[in-house]
Amino acid sequence: MSREHRQRCNQEVDFWLCEGLVIEEPAADVHGARIKRSHMIVSAPSKEAVLARLRDDCLYPANWDVNNAEIEPFISVTRRALGDITLK
Repeated sequence: MSREHRQRCNQEVDFWLCEGLVIEEPAADVHGARIKRSHMIVSAPSKEAVLARLRDDCLYPANWDVNNAEIEPFISVTRRALGDITLK
């Protein structure tokens, strides 16, 4: 295995299964927003990488503050093997 190939493999991202709250209708405060539970797989090496991706996402609502603790339940990720995912 070449050095370049090893470096590229070491940069491959992990798979994360996220379960948390997603805001369907953003509002000035959390109490006025509609929320739902959601599951999604995020390809990211870390929570910081997820936050960076959200900051760069052109579809992400501009009035959301990704550093705000109100979205923390969605960003707190648990690592699971992809084979352990079951549909309910």
